[in-house]
Amino acid sequence: MKGKPFSRTRRWLTATVLFVAFLGLASAARAQDESVQTTPALPGVADEGVKAIPTTPTDDGVAQVGCSSCGGGLLGYGGGVGGCVGCGGGSGQCSPSRRECDCCCSSDTCLGRFINGMYQCVCCPDPCYEPRWVALADAAFYTDAARPITQMRIRIDQMWDMNSPDRAEFFWAQEGVKGPPKSPKRIGSINASDFRLYTEAAAGRAGISIEMPYRRTEKDFDASGFSDMIIGTKAMLLDCQLMQITFGFKTYIPTGAPNTGLSTGHVSLEPSLIWALRLTPVTYLQAQQALWIPTGGTPAFQGNVFNYSFSLNQILYGPCHDFQVIGTLELVGWEILNGSRTDGNGNQVAAKTNILSAGPGIRVVICDKIDFGLGSLFAFTNQHWGEEMIRFDFRWRF
Repeated sequence: MKGKPFSRTRRWLTATVLFVAFLGLASAARAQDESVQTTPALPGVADEGVKAIPTTPTDDGVAQVGCSSCGGGLLGYGGGVGGCVGCGGGSGQCSPSRRECDCCCSSDTCLGRFINGMYQCVCCPDPCYEPRWVALADAAFYTDAARPITQMRIRIDQMWDMNSPDRAEFFWAQEGVKGPPKSPKRIGSINASDFRLYTEAAAGRAGISIEMPYRRTEKDFDASGFSDMIIGTKAMLLDCQLMQITFGFKTYIPTGAPNTGLSTGHVSLEPSLIWALRLTPVTYLQAQQALWIPTGGTPAFQGNVFNYSFSLNQILYGPCHDFQVIGTLELVGWEILNGSRTDGNGNQVAAKTNILSAGPGIRVVICDKIDFGLGSLFAFTNQHWGEEMIRFDFRWRF
């Protein structure tokens, strides 16, 4: 695809319309959520000797069950309803051979409730919490998910007007050395398309993944072929209804051809910390911080890249648990810590800079098995990976 598909004015107008639509639908979703009543405690359960009582899943898909050791109360984050007497004084967070939380203090502030929730999550988690995949916590397009899940994903990326693609050898190798030649045509900017096949296998709190991309570049440089393979691992450090924290690690293996712009020509390592924070029953915050570390690249040209991203995920429409429409609003930043790049005149200059992009997205989830959607990012800085980026996802969980 040659040239820009949209003018600058139409591009920002599209982003503004999508954002306004997101806010309007989010307001409607909040109004709908306020009308939802919670499941009441069941009286007399302890007297009847019932050990566990299944309940209707909450709006975010986290099912809570009655706990026989807690008198059949319905437990949730921050305490329970209908707790037990004589085990923690009726706090509702108790089980045999387990002490009650003793450092909690009541607070009406957001920060206070968050600190209390985090303390309970680490020191005395809800004994009746059942870990499971939640669509709302895994809706972002440019931020990884905290919970490992066995799945297959097909992803299509499109980026327009990428300037200095050899910046810090993050996208491809140094032009005129390992990367594409500088002649006969000077490379000012390119358009790039990636078709990515991703497979992940998970067991409990751990997971491993493999991703293989096929790339097509156009505009100032034309090439196509398989790009660098990515092998990733995940290990959950913390898992409760309030939040999930995961340590991720990716290894980029140079399986593509550097001189055709399909590879960086070196191995790269990327440790990261991945978050999922439950703000309300219909709102999640996804976040990720990662450090991209190249090894074996061109000396004085390769550079470290710190990447951070945040995604606000909101249920826009959910008539039932098996069908949800989720809106996302993402902010992604890359801080180039060192290294060099080739500018538009073919000269080597310092690559150190900050790159910032943001944009909306929408994802449709069906039966917790299938989901698909479209996400976007628009550049806010002159230096960027893509002045505009579009990402399509289709995922199938086993």
